[in-house]
Amino acid sequence: MNKDLDLTGYHIVNLTPAAMLHEMRVRLGLSQAQIAEKAEISQQMYQRFESGKRNLMTSSFAVTCKVLEALNMDITRFYHGEYVIGGEIYFDRDGKLRYIETGKLVDEE
Repeated sequence: MNKDLDLTGYHIVNLTPAAMLHEMRVRLGLSQAQIAEKAEISQQMYQRFESGKRNLMTSSFAVTCKVLEALNMDITRFYHGEYVIGGEIYFDRDGKLRYIETGKLVDEE
């Protein structure tokens, strides 16, 4: 990455539903097992949603609502693609991209 590029005001954005689920879970500091428990579904089912192997948008309404509620997300905003997940970023002293809000590397899992 070019360290001289001014990234002020730019954001890292995940557009897929699976990536949004992952990002929201990480931001909440919860494990997949914790989200699955809150949503009253199996961890394996949640893992499939987050990995993209199963699409939350085509799941039952009840399951979709439970998962989004567990992630503190609004179903209407999720359905209409209104969530922009990510955060403002900056280059640290070593030239690595980090989120301003958390200080985490943008490519950290």
